Amino acid sequence: MIRLGVIAVAVALAGPALAGDWVLDKSASSITFETDAFGRDVTGSFGTFDATIFLNPDDLTTARIEATIDVGTVVTGTLETEDALRGESGFDAFHFARARFISRTVREAAACDAPGARCLVAQGELSIRNTTRQAELPFTLRIDGAHAVADGVMRIRRSDFNVGTVEWGLAGRITEVNLHIEADAETN
Repeated sequence: MIRLGVIAVAVALAGPALAGDWVLDKSASSITFETDAFGRDVTGSFGTFDATIFLNPDDLTTARIEATIDVGTVVTGTLETEDALRGESGFDAFHFARARFISRTVREAAACDAPGARCLVAQGELSIRNTTRQAELPFTLRIDGAHAVADGVMRIRRSDFNVGTVEWGLAGRITEVNLHIEADAETN
């Protein structure tokens, strides 16, 4: 579940561009998550992710975002939690190494409470553990010259993607994935 959210957010947030293609600045971008497990807050991040972004803010009908996250690169600071997330009952990183978010629709958000930013929503499909669901990624977009910054949050229900077992109980039932994506306009 966490992997899907991260992928979806990475793809949607990586989509800002002036006239088309944007190149993800991996060193300035991050995908983090927050959830709860057994009465404590769990936070983490993914070390490896990528995105292909085509987004012309003047023509959203041509937008395409494809993002992937290597779920095996999850870091929480607790080896037991990381092992559970990577393991067979979690993301099963051995068999399903990547989470993926693919969006071919980006639209203006109905409401926007982000002064100086544009509020958008990427609609698409999130795939985790070979299970695909419709997903939306709301994000803010700021463009300064040829540099874009997108920040978004996606809430994911792990049971929708067959992540976890009965023994997990309510642990990690809902995960909030936070994306901070920076990208530069591709120059030819």
